Amino acid sequence: MPNPTVRASATALPKSSRRAALGLFAGLSALVATPVIARAATSPTISAEDAELFALAEPIAAADAALEAVNEVHSAAEDVFFAAKPANPTEPPSPDLPEEDWLKALRKKTAEDAERGPSPERAAYEAAVKEHEESCERLRADCGLEAAEQSQSEADDVVIALRDRIVSTPAITLPGLIFKARYAADHYPSEYEPEVMISIVDDLLALGEEASDV
Repeated sequence: MPNPTVRASATALPKSSRRAALGLFAGLSALVATPVIARAATSPTISAEDAELFALAEPIAAADAALEAVNEVHSAAEDVFFAAKPANPTEPPSPDLPEEDWLKALRKKTAEDAERGPSPERAAYEAAVKEHEESCERLRADCGLEAAEQSQSEADDVVIALRDRIVSTPAITLPGLIFKARYAADHYPSEYEPEVMISIVDDLLALGEEASDV
């Protein structure tokens, strides 16, 4: 399964929070005995109760496939780019500065350079750097890397938007909770998707409160 780019908001759960989440899952068997969960587990309308969640299955599969395809295109374009990328210009050596009061000497040299302008070697280097950057930008466009990065970003946005819909849609049945859990495991195999895991914990707590009122 593709691993979409993790946004800044999608940080890993602290260990204490993960332990709390696992504790809630471990206690799920006890919750099943309550009237609310028992009805959900045996009701013939269980799919309808979480229909909004299950309706996301096909869009998720399509978005995952699209992201995987553009990731492959991006990888191929990246290989072409780095194979053809020109070497970085070689920077001229900096003059040796006295070890004592090095910062003061550096400031003096910087001021002197600003007053008289760069040396011919430095000017040639800066021109070579600019030419190198322009060549790399042209190459990025020519080999398709620039377009691939744009397509990758757009496909990733679709995946993230569906992730956000899963997070914002409460699961009210056990299959709905499992649907969310499978998404969290499939999309971030090395670390369960944290925002989805938090939503599962919230859903479980809501079910527990509902059960206590029965």
